[in-house]
Amino acid sequence: MMDGLDKAVEGGDEFKFGDLTVKVYDLPGHTRGHVGYHFPEANAFFCGDTLFVLGCGRMFEGTKGQFWSTLQKIRGLPKDTVMFCAHEYSQSNAKFARYVDPTNECLKTASDVITDMRSRGEATVPSMLADELLCNPFLRVEDEAIQKRAAELTKTQAHDLSDVFAQVRLLKDSF
Repeated sequence: MMDGLDKAVEGGDEFKFGDLTVKVYDLPGHTRGHVGYHFPEANAFFCGDTLFVLGCGRMFEGTKGQFWSTLQKIRGLPKDTVMFCAHEYSQSNAKFARYVDPTNECLKTASDVITDMRSRGEATVPSMLADELLCNPFLRVEDEAIQKRAAELTKTQAHDLSDVFAQVRLLKDSF
């Protein structure tokens, strides 16, 4: 334990932070022990390195199946949830997202907004889950256009949605 830490938490735990209830989510995929913190009353989710604006973390320790299952948990949160990620990678993620999803008009608009905000030195974090569901290719692998584009770019055929997720993640790793 770290100094000042008096209770370790794991997925499924709940605790109070001031007057707010915090629900701990197990989020394997980026790393095996990754967790997220959901503040339901505040419509906020702190996802660390699992999900970024228009992107997601690398798979350091987890498997594609674990990571896809984790993203399903996040997709199941209320759409008005404010997503707090650990890094400001929005601009580079937008470039990649447009590479794998070039016909997504919502994504084009989001990318333009991000470019404008970053040019003024403004942060693009947090984001809204509703926007991520429309624009983030890692949350949209069910979309036929992303499936076709991922297969075309990787020259591999996916057998399930975790395969499509892995294709998109592999493309991002070398982008």
